[in-house]
Amino acid sequence: MSSENNPNGDDQLELFRQVESLSLDDFSAFLNAGSRLPVDVTVTQNRVTMVSIAYPPLGPIRLRVHRAFLAAPLDVRIALKQYCRTRRKAAWTVVAAYARDIGDDSDERAKPKRRSSVAGRTKGRLFDLDQIFKDVNVTFFSGRLKCQIEWGRDRNTQRRGRRSKSIRYGSWNPTAQTIRIHPRLDDARVPFEFVRYIIFHEMLHIVVPSELSNGRRIDHPPAYRKLEAQYPNFEQMKVLSRELLDVLV
Repeated sequence: MSSENNPNGDDQLELFRQVESLSLDDFSAFLNAGSRLPVDVTVTQNRVTMVSIAYPPLGPIRLRVHRAFLAAPLDVRIALKQYCRTRRKAAWTVVAAYARDIGDDSDERAKPKRRSSVAGRTKGRLFDLDQIFKDVNVTFFSGRLKCQIEWGRDRNTQRRGRRSKSIRYGSWNPTAQTIRIHPRLDDARVPFEFVRYIIFHEMLHIVVPSELSNGRRIDHPPAYRKLEAQYPNFEQMKVLSRELLDVLV
């Protein structure tokens, strides 16, 4: 299902779209939900320091944010909540990007930002990754995610006379800030909506980064799985991911 076919569907994922401004109480409740360590929120009009966080030895985390954060998209609020507890760089990157947008008084911040075109090939025989990325970014992430996207290389070559029986449809490299999509998806037998879903899947890694648990990296933590499951026709996408292996491998 494409955005053209269902521009206003009720099943469209709304979690990352621009929201109406929350009250301070609702914003504070969101940041404190599910955590034993409270966050004390103060809203300011300070455009020089959009966000400041203090960690006193005793008492709650002290967060001061510009009032525009009350209207931040959910991906920004999730990142702010994560950063308050974990101080992860990936979460701060999302928060800082939104803070920079606030500092721009023009309406330019409402437009999706164009990304550099220095990355690899984006246009395939059938699918233009750059155009699909922009569509997904605006539809699900308020046009705020910034990264590169490109077709990867077909590494499913024969080994010792046997060909790999699996395909990694896409990957997210946080160091290079690049999404790569397997070139075999550029195939007439692959539905457009499946390519769109795979791009969404990889973009969601930017919003919910990997976690460490008992020394193991969890690429799809519970928060990730919960958000991914709200993609339109998610169950159908899972079925397609299995069925396409028989077609493409």
